[in-house]
Amino acid sequence: MGFNDIYDQKFINEDYQPEVKAYYFRRWNNYSMDFHYHDRVEIMYVIKGSCRIYIENYDAEKINFRKGDFIMINAMVPHKLIVNGDSDCMMMNIEFVFAKKSNFLPSFREFVNNSKELEELIAAKEPFFILKDYEDVYQLLKSLVVELSASSSEQSISAFLLMYEILLRTSGAVMKRKNESPADNYVNKTKLFINLNYDKKISLKDISAYSNINEDYLNRIFKRNTGTSVIEYLTGIRVQKAKMLLRNTNIPIIDISDIVGISSRQYFNQVFKKATGLSPKKFRKSFEVELFGEAQKN
Repeated sequence: MGFNDIYDQKFINEDYQPEVKAYYFRRWNNYSMDFHYHDRVEIMYVIKGSCRIYIENYDAEKINFRKGDFIMINAMVPHKLIVNGDSDCMMMNIEFVFAKKSNFLPSFREFVNNSKELEELIAAKEPFFILKDYEDVYQLLKSLVVELSASSSEQSISAFLLMYEILLRTSGAVMKRKNESPADNYVNKTKLFINLNYDKKISLKDISAYSNINEDYLNRIFKRNTGTSVIEYLTGIRVQKAKMLLRNTNIPIIDISDIVGISSRQYFNQVFKKATGLSPKKFRKSFEVELFGEAQKN
């Protein structure tokens, strides 16, 4: 086993911690790399565009990546990246090793012992995992890169915590993929596409094309699994994001409408009021009154 093989029993029996050794954002275009490997575990996340990742001795046709897809590749596993000339691919990568425990945080062994999902991931001993971001891994990866960029020397406590959370969420995504039915797969793909693209003008046709399924059939299985239609779910996500912006920012309401993917101010007011019982303006005002009242009490 390579020293940083994630399945090395040393990391399960002794006190080690994951430590990031490399991280970067990069946009690729018309690019082809040779097979190579690292002595570290690597996570590659597609932020935008599409690409293909080849794992040596595995069927490359199964590893086509689009926005929201990511892969965790174990140390010493040969792989390469191919990006066709007609599409860009923006990726975020991190590479991590296991170092002897150096702070008060739990060791990797302790996390494995207290997480069924992480324990199953380690027991699987797969050379790589291809995953969909149902667990909001991207936000954690982005926060980790920001934290590492701000640190002047050693990995900070916050970075350690984020790395552990990424491993926990990744193991959750692995178990979700393992246990999901075909219908669950379509529903989860639909949720993923909506959460990544709610701020754009998208239709049921766009969503069904991403999931590679008939529109009517997608709507039926989505409603059966979630109790709501695809478009109702999309509207709910937009309202949820709008509420957060109305509560936490001073962004003009007309701009918030655009930010959450609704170009019509009138329609935005209509769907927001239907969901909350208040217009966006009254919602913001009621929240400001609530905050002012709390300030007065203090």
